[in-house]
Amino acid sequence: TFLLNTVLEFNHFKVTTVNFPEDALIKLKSEQYDLFITDFRMDKLNGLEVLEKIRKELQLHELKVILLTFKDLNAEELRVLTEYKALYLKKPFLPNELVQKIWDFFQ
Repeated sequence: TFLLNTVLEFNHFKVTTVNFPEDALIKLKSEQYDLFITDFRMDKLNGLEVLEKIRKELQLHELKVILLTFKDLNAEELRVLTEYKALYLKKPFLPNELVQKIWDFFQ
């Protein structure tokens, strides 16, 4: 997380960090963000479940979402990402790959 934050801040992104997906959902309810980056594998909710809550419960359809994952996504997971207009980045990745994916996302 520290390295990711450092790279993003170096590239002039304002970063807010939380440790649990539930905390992220609370933040998203109360503050406006342009981009949400999350890991796929987490304890209580996985990244796709968080994405679904962002789109369906919070109604944040324009929020850009990137999931970071070590795993190869199956067809259903890829379908959900496509349906909810989210991207994913396979770990390990170089910091500049994430920055480029973010810039491409906003083009």
